[in-house]
Amino acid sequence: MKTIITLFFTSITLPLCGQTLAYTAPSGYVKSNLVVGFNPIGINLHGDILVSGIIDSENANVITDANVDFAAALNDVNATYLLEITSGNQNGSVSVITSSTATTVTIEGSGISAGTESYTIRQAHTLNSVFGTGANAMLTGGTTSTSADIVWLPDGSGGYDQYFYSTFGGANEFRPTTAAFLSVAKPVSIFYPDGLFVQVASVAKEITVFGEVKTTPTIAAAAPGFSLISLQNPVGQTLAESGLETFISTGNNPSEADIVFVPTGPSTYNEYFYSTFLGANAWRLKSSPFVGDEGAVALPSSFFIQNIGPTAKVGVITLPAFFTTL
Repeated sequence: MKTIITLFFTSITLPLCGQTLAYTAPSGYVKSNLVVGFNPIGINLHGDILVSGIIDSENANVITDANVDFAAALNDVNATYLLEITSGNQNGSVSVITSSTATTVTIEGSGISAGTESYTIRQAHTLNSVFGTGANAMLTGGTTSTSADIVWLPDGSGGYDQYFYSTFGGANEFRPTTAAFLSVAKPVSIFYPDGLFVQVASVAKEITVFGEVKTTPTIAAAAPGFSLISLQNPVGQTLAESGLETFISTGNNPSEADIVFVPTGPSTYNEYFYSTFLGANAWRLKSSPFVGDEGAVALPSSFFIQNIGPTAKVGVITLPAFFTTL
């Protein structure tokens, strides 16, 4: 899969709570060529920041900021909104917002630990916004999923939900392959720390994703077994720069360590582990466990982590230094 990346800068003005906030956001587009078969990709350009601020208080999974009118800012009933912590001991954690009032948002999960943290809120990309609909549809659709391209999204439980672009009865929307003739309640959202697959049925194609560049780190979670991780910066990341070794298992040999699977082509991967053999502290190929240093290997937009342990591995994927200056 070939990827072309173009970045540019735009000036954005946001009216919010009687104030106008102006800033310059790095943004751009990523073009990816998809081949017939399975294509792992990551969503590493994002929607604009809609709200940002400092958390006043946390109570379980309810977060309060008295300086923002969340009800006014998060007013699209068909949208999914994502809250990301951008400072403190949970810097980089991303949560789905399930509801909001004027001064509070409620998030999925166990909530945010006590302490003053800054945050941002973005509208999540959807299958519609990434892959297009109608005349702008970039994937092959159909009245059923039989001959259509399939998008595989992680379901949060180690499996995948499958979607296709339905043209049945002029639907022009992404639907589950298991409910091909039923309209969806709202567009299917994408949780951007996760990677996804596009299973191209018969014709290779190009997709273009537009959005804003994230300039803050992101927490990744690798469940036991295999997890498809999305790299959050669109360019410039290597194994050595990633910081993966700070939270996945390392070891003297591959049998002791978690494995990072880096795609090299359709259904082909190179496998790497972080070696501590004789103080090496280096990324090495699983097939050459005692020699070499593969830290300069570039990470693509998505990759697998094979977690050999019984519990999830959670940690920050470090941004390349130049991203923090954008």
